[in-house]
Amino acid sequence: MGNASASISDMFIDHFNSVDKAWAFSEFNGRSDYGPFIEYGIPAGGLDSGAEGIKTDRERSVFGGLSKTAYDPCYHQACDTIENIGMEAFLTLNLTLTLLLVTLVNLALHFKI
Repeated sequence: MGNASASISDMFIDHFNSVDKAWAFSEFNGRSDYGPFIEYGIPAGGLDSGAEGIKTDRERSVFGGLSKTAYDPCYHQACDTIENIGMEAFLTLNLTLTLLLVTLVNLALHFKI
């Protein structure tokens, strides 16, 4: 992960720590939609709320839900619809992203990037 991408990830971590929200690292390997950005040298960072991986007992104690099942049993399945959104997680992730984007825009304006 490049320095700018690491900085973006650090901003997410700092925010979650400041509002006492649980978080965990996920592999940043270019597998997702951000892969092409990384390939072209464009910094990327992001949030996810689980996918096809299996939740451990420890993760269940931190995040709730069921252990020994997929983080999101509907990931890329027919039930992966707008009606199946965990609204608290959706709002938390979107607020965090919005705050980060405002910070980055302000930095860009300040430094005339």
